[in-house]
Amino acid sequence: MNNFYRHLVDLLTNNQAGWIVTVTKVHGSSPGSLGQKMLIEKNNDEISGTIGGGNLEYHVINKIKKEEPKRFITLSFPLSKQAELGMVCGGDIELIVEPINVKERIIIFGAGHCCQALASILSNLNFNITVYDNRVKWLDPSLFPANTSFVEADFKSINSNVKVRESDFLVIMTYGHEYDNTVAEQLLDKKWTYLGVMGSKSKAIELKEYLSEKYDENLIARISCPIGIPIKSHSPYEIAVSISAEIINVRNSK
Repeated sequence: MNNFYRHLVDLLTNNQAGWIVTVTKVHGSSPGSLGQKMLIEKNNDEISGTIGGGNLEYHVINKIKKEEPKRFITLSFPLSKQAELGMVCGGDIELIVEPINVKERIIIFGAGHCCQALASILSNLNFNITVYDNRVKWLDPSLFPANTSFVEADFKSINSNVKVRESDFLVIMTYGHEYDNTVAEQLLDKKWTYLGVMGSKSKAIELKEYLSEKYDENLIARISCPIGIPIKSHSPYEIAVSISAEIINVRNSK
C-alpha cells in the first residue's frame, strides 16, 4: 500500500485526475477483502494498490475509464452471477468509487464580459473551462482564469471544432442573436447535461420558434432560456452569479 499512498500524494500534488476504489462490503467468497484500495489515474494506465486482482479488477478499471464518474458511486458485483468476469467465487463484493480532481467541463460560446465573469466564478467550483469564439482578440488568456482552454473558430462549424460529451455544461452567450441561434441549432440534438442560452424572455420565444422548424418541442424544452435564476441581475458579475447558481443546482441534482 506504500505505492498507493505515494501515487495518491503525487496525483494530488500535481492536480491530476483519478479515482480511488475501495472494497466496502464482502459477503461470502470474494477475490477482494474489506478495506482494500486501488488508485486509477485518468490520463495514463498507472494503477496502484489492488481490490483483489484478476478479471474483477480488469472489469472495474475499464468501466471507470469508460464512464469517468464525477461523483461518488457504488458498484456491486454478485460474483456468482457475473459470467462475463469468468468468476465463480459465489460471494458478493461492493465497491465505492471516489473521484479525485475529476472536473466537469463547461463550454462557453462567446468570450465577452459575461463570459469572463462566469469563467472566473466557475473555475473555483471544480469546472474545467473552454471558451469558444470567432474573435481571436477576445480569446486573451489574461482575461480568463489559468488553465482555461480556447477554441477560435467559426460559430457555424461547432461540430468540426468541439466534441461535446454527455457530462458537458454548455452556455451560449455570443454577441448576436443570429450566432446564438446557429450555435443552439448545432448543439440541441447532442447528449449533454445542461444547455443554457443568455437572453430575454422575448429572445427565448424567438429562439424556440426558430428551433421548432427542425426539432421536437420536447427536445427544445431542455434548453434553459432565459438562462440563470431570477435575481434581477444587470452587471456581468451579477449575471454570472445567476447562471452559476443554476448550473450548480443542475450539477448537484444529478
